Amino acid sequence: MKTLRNFALIPVLAILALSSLGIAATPAPPKFTYTPLTVPGATSTQLFAINNSAVIVGDYVDTAGVTHGVMISGTKRTTINHPKAVVGTYLFGINSTGTIAGLYQDGVGGYYGFTYKGGKFTPINPAGSTITTVYGINDAGVVTGSYFDANLNLRRGFYGSPTTGYTILDVPKSTSTLGWGINKAGNITLVWIDTAGLRHGSLYTVATKKFLTLNVPGSTETLIRGIDTAGDIINVYTDAAGTHSALRTGGKYYKFSDPVQPNNTRVTGINDKRMMIGNVVDINGNWSGIKVAY
Repeated sequence: MKTLRNFALIPVLAILALSSLGIAATPAPPKFTYTPLTVPGATSTQLFAINNSAVIVGDYVDTAGVTHGVMISGTKRTTINHPKAVVGTYLFGINSTGTIAGLYQDGVGGYYGFTYKGGKFTPINPAGSTITTVYGINDAGVVTGSYFDANLNLRRGFYGSPTTGYTILDVPKSTSTLGWGINKAGNITLVWIDTAGLRHGSLYTVATKKFLTLNVPGSTETLIRGIDTAGDIINVYTDAAGTHSALRTGGKYYKFSDPVQPNNTRVTGINDKRMMIGNVVDINGNWSGIKVAY
């Protein structure tokens, strides 16, 4: 029995020895669990963001083919439609105060960004913009998105608010830039297109005003998506097998896919409580939402 107890102490002593040398144990890879989410009666559901209260936003398509914004809180589904929307309303971001970022589409091909809270829609219109899309919003109410600059014939990223104004973000050497996620520090995730037409991800750090390219290893294209307070980032990437998702945390990438649709998983939003939100599409092209915990 004494020998067994001594052997039992060996792993503990080894850990203590590593700690005394300042060597940290390698963290275990995240374990991902999946929960499907849909809107009853919808022909398609897509979800894009989740806040720290686990309130989710996205959109769904009804049987008439019209797209509606939706907010999900627990078992409650709330439809949100912009009064000027004809083709549809789309919700892409939500912060901890419950303010939502999104866009609506009119009947002639125009897209218009907005924020929404308490029944009030506030337009988001950077100077000179046409076809504005708004995707992310942080707790300070700063939004990020993109707009089409007709003078330059170019899609440009931006961040800001109606009260502070807007700052343009063009990733160097890109032909198009789109802002997606923004965290409390104001750091922004950007998708950009190179001269060959391929999409890449970049992180813009507001304090240094620098762009850092972040592509998922082994991917042919990377769409960088949500970012949390700690700087963990969600990515949607493609490879030879299909479309998957990857979590970047601690400088490392952890790839994952819904086991039901392993080659068609697109997780786009993340909160500070180890929850992510996104979508899967089946072989028939039908979309449904999914929540992923890790």
